[in-house]
Amino acid sequence: MSGPGTIQTVYTTSKKGKRERLGEWFLRSAQRSHSKRGVLTNGATDGTSNQVAESDTSAQITDDAAIHSNGNTPGATDNLAQDQMRRDRATSAPQIQTNHKRITFGVLNDVVERESRSSSDGRSSPIQRPPSRVSSRLLVAEDFAEASEIEESLYWGPTRDIAAEKLMKLLDRIGKKSNGAADTNYKLVSKHCGSYNCAYILESSFKERTCIRVPAYGFPGRWNDFDAKLLRESALGMKYIRDKTDLPIPRLLSYDLSLDNEIAAPFIAMSYLGGRPVEEVWPQREGEDFSDTDARRHHILHSLAKTMPLLESAVFSRYGALHFDEEDSEPTVGDTSRLTTDDIFVLQRNFKPVPFRSSLEDYVHAAKRKRFDEYNYPHDNDDPFINGLFLLWELFCERFLDVVKVEPGEPGFVLMQSDFNPQNILVDDRGNVTGLIDWDCLEAIPRQIGWSSLPHFMRKDWEPEYVWPTPEGSRQLLQPHEFDKYRKAYSRYICEACPGSNDSKFTSKSHIYAALLRSGEHIYNVKRFVSNVLGDILPRLGGVQDEFISHIGEHGYRKDQKEWLDTRLREFFAPDGC
Repeated sequence: MSGPGTIQTVYTTSKKGKRERLGEWFLRSAQRSHSKRGVLTNGATDGTSNQVAESDTSAQITDDAAIHSNGNTPGATDNLAQDQMRRDRATSAPQIQTNHKRITFGVLNDVVERESRSSSDGRSSPIQRPPSRVSSRLLVAEDFAEASEIEESLYWGPTRDIAAEKLMKLLDRIGKKSNGAADTNYKLVSKHCGSYNCAYILESSFKERTCIRVPAYGFPGRWNDFDAKLLRESALGMKYIRDKTDLPIPRLLSYDLSLDNEIAAPFIAMSYLGGRPVEEVWPQREGEDFSDTDARRHHILHSLAKTMPLLESAVFSRYGALHFDEEDSEPTVGDTSRLTTDDIFVLQRNFKPVPFRSSLEDYVHAAKRKRFDEYNYPHDNDDPFINGLFLLWELFCERFLDVVKVEPGEPGFVLMQSDFNPQNILVDDRGNVTGLIDWDCLEAIPRQIGWSSLPHFMRKDWEPEYVWPTPEGSRQLLQPHEFDKYRKAYSRYICEACPGSNDSKFTSKSHIYAALLRSGEHIYNVKRFVSNVLGDILPRLGGVQDEFISHIGEHGYRKDQKEWLDTRLREFFAPDGC
């Protein structure tokens, strides 16, 4: 693998950069699970493995034993303590168990967790995967760096070690098919393996570069029909954007869903885009005056704000993934899918289906119903904190929907990069945008978080996993005091770039809208979102937020309290405009 300072990658910058991003993922995975594994109500929850269910039940028994250790019948104080412990488990990041050695993916230190998961035909098959809980509270990049080549090979197989000769033969065939001629003098100039793909960069004798992108799971035993479907949609989605807009993205040259080709792996071949990832250009350089750093950052944001409106013409009437019946057909919007946090760096991935939605209201109400049903709210839940949390969250959602409506007659959904982060934004040395890469999982999403939204790294402080200071080994480009500064700058640049667009009014608060829409994915997300909003509109609550929430859950709103919140929330969620 090439190191820092070589030809810049299309997908990652270096092995170090890869480790930093994996370190961030491991940290998130260690802090919480995207599923209900850390949520304890009455024993084990549906969809939880036996091992985890037994562990959670044991935790409940341990708590009960601690409360009743005096052998007496529990009194009111005991019940209150027990309720508090259960509430803490339900609304905080799941605690990390201490009976595992540290792991990454693979079988580090001879630790293997064997699970039985039902396959699509109803049968159960054992799989190997890392435990979702680990001994270290903060599992960061150095843990990944300790993984051996043998263990990484379980994840990558042969996909990251494809011989240059095979890649050259593949490009020869692609060249002959596209223009009847081929340059047989290709050479492999760099290779960059990210989290999900390995990108091989080849250069012709004419100094033209091509990227061949191979998925990490593209080998026998891992590759399946669903993976093939996703790769096809990624390739055709990229082609659709390239044909439909002037956005600077790679040109699709060819793709193959099978393993029957020169490299014995599925791939997408595309044109190479020059430039450096923003994650390399954004930080202050050694010995550089911060005023120069700040000027470069503003130039990047200004250039990006002039680039993103090129997506404005791609509009849709409902939310969901893009599907293509034919290679040159217009896409239809249908059901999409999600990977849970625990199913990313594993040998057998498990995608969760997500049905399409026809409106933003439908999108939000479906998320509310799922969380409410999970906790039998409002009919059969006697926990004041959970009830108060849901009362406030529901009020927040209603006021949000009241004030963020699109103009009458306008389609409610647009396209946007699913990973609008610095590693996927390429710029030249001055900070001019040269390309946008990684268009996997392309979806039509609500306009409020679409092409006019803030780059995703500028909304980190509103994400459920946000911590500061940032753990060693993970990368955070913005300090806490810088988020608002650069959000305001980017919002101003978007307004300047497209003053007549209705979407530009959503930019300045798109980080809040994204947090609300994501809050429905997990009870922990609900808690963090409600806490963040209360922190902005009622900053003096400080350490008594939980008491405030519990009081509302037990006694309801006090006189004029809901009316006051209504007014403040409308102001809080209302788009700023230009």
